[in-house]
Amino acid sequence: MKQIVISGYYGFDNIGDDAMIETFSKYFKGKGINSIIMSKNPLNTSKKYDISAINRSNIFNIFSAINKSDALISGGGTLLQDVTKVISIWYYLVIVWIAIILKKPVYILFQGIGPINNKFNIWLTKKTLKKVKAIYLRDKKAYDEMQRLGFDTSNVQVSSDLVYALQYSDKIESETLLKKQIQNYSTDKKYIGVSLRPWNNISNEEKFAEILDRISSECNSEIVFFPFHKLQDINYSKSIQSKMKNKSYIIQGDYLPSQVAGMMSIMKLNIGVRLHSLIFATITKVPTIGISYDPKVDGFLKEIGMESVCDYNNINGEKIINKTKEILNNNLYDYSIFDKINDNKKDVIKILDSVIGEIYGKN
Repeated sequence: MKQIVISGYYGFDNIGDDAMIETFSKYFKGKGINSIIMSKNPLNTSKKYDISAINRSNIFNIFSAINKSDALISGGGTLLQDVTKVISIWYYLVIVWIAIILKKPVYILFQGIGPINNKFNIWLTKKTLKKVKAIYLRDKKAYDEMQRLGFDTSNVQVSSDLVYALQYSDKIESETLLKKQIQNYSTDKKYIGVSLRPWNNISNEEKFAEILDRISSECNSEIVFFPFHKLQDINYSKSIQSKMKNKSYIIQGDYLPSQVAGMMSIMKLNIGVRLHSLIFATITKVPTIGISYDPKVDGFLKEIGMESVCDYNNINGEKIINKTKEILNNNLYDYSIFDKINDNKKDVIKILDSVIGEIYGKN
């Protein structure tokens, strides 16, 4: 059986990143390829996704796994950037160099690129990416960043986010799960999904609580929080919830990303800060409102022909409330967006099949 190693920001209890594990593993398994995930928590990753996993910090295990495999995949997410931690970009580049030294093909799949600010990091990334087999970026913004930095883009193509290919739970399973989380759940009620996060030590809890209370009252709806990063987002959602006057719910439990996406598909509308909350909403064909906290959010929204309703650093409650009313009360939403999403899904699958073909030596 063919085998690949997958490197990324996995095992950190982030639903958006773990959705990539689920998508990669299911698709490759269906094609007869065994995947080994490099994870922060390999035992949990292996058990939850029924997949092989190794500790992303154990260089000896990483070297051994790549040496025994047919290829390395680096992605998705925005791995090659030096804004969060300088050491982060070095880590992912070292993994790529291990594969290069072992003469294994490397595929950079469905990644964002940048920002990369340090001159040495720019030089090292340029040198590294010249040696990989192929690069498929998840949006045009990443491609523009590579060109701005003077990268060779001859082996680069703009694609989409891997999660477009996520197979989410059907309506029956999703409603069954929601009944466990929402008191007196009813198909007659109007539920609005909300995925928020803390950012840059900005205290927006009071603002969000006021906005969501108004939406709940003025739109005759109930708010359902979907935390995408377990501890961080759950605590933030609880803080907002404690300041709200109206009843709201927080989805808690060890659910698969496909199950979270399924539950979001039942919502009448999803309001999101987290990038993958916006992607989950769009792949499940639910209208979504995006609040930008990072260029990758703007890049995704631009890709599907949308703009953020406001910036996280300057929350505009009236814009969020008015946009919500437009969609719920007047059905003012560009539903052609979902056609674009279907095209993106086909593109992702085409790329995966192309990589699989190369691994099997058919291309």
